[in-house]
Amino acid sequence: MSFYLGVYAAWNLVASLLFLARDVSLMLVELAAASSLHNAMLKSVMGAPVKFFDQTPIGRILNRFSNDQDSLDLTLPRTLNQLYSCMLRVIGTIAVISFVSPGFLVATIPISWLYYHAKELYSKTSRELKRIESNTKSPLYSHFGESITGASCIRAASAEQRFRDENIARIDRVNGIFSLINHCNR
Repeated sequence: MSFYLGVYAAWNLVASLLFLARDVSLMLVELAAASSLHNAMLKSVMGAPVKFFDQTPIGRILNRFSNDQDSLDLTLPRTLNQLYSCMLRVIGTIAVISFVSPGFLVATIPISWLYYHAKELYSKTSRELKRIESNTKSPLYSHFGESITGASCIRAASAEQRFRDENIARIDRVNGIFSLINHCNR
């Protein structure tokens, strides 16, 4: 019994060191990636011909900037952190179970096959929902930017309530898609 406690204590020490290494390395890599992507996007947009701005709504440009930066600043670190933690837990659990009961390794083959097919189904659905979310956010950003730019005209025409209602309706559409994405994740 004391052998298993020693293995457990050693595993906890190794896991703690791996988590520390993960946190430091991810922080540095994420910072470099976010800065690099932002600078590359800004350089591309600033160097774009005027025709690009005539054809592309400002909302779509703002949407891409904000979504890409949000993904690098918030979503990617959280996702990588969860992946790393989950991977260590799964590998540790499989190692301990396999050590105690080697026949378990035979059962991992069909289980792995099921997980792979579930991942494929989720990936397709998630990709389409993200595309729909992106297409839904662009009109919201365009409308909001145009409303701010034309605020004096909107006030002069006493149309504040109409613009507010339209903005709320667009926000509700975006939140509806966000809700679908959360349900898909579950």
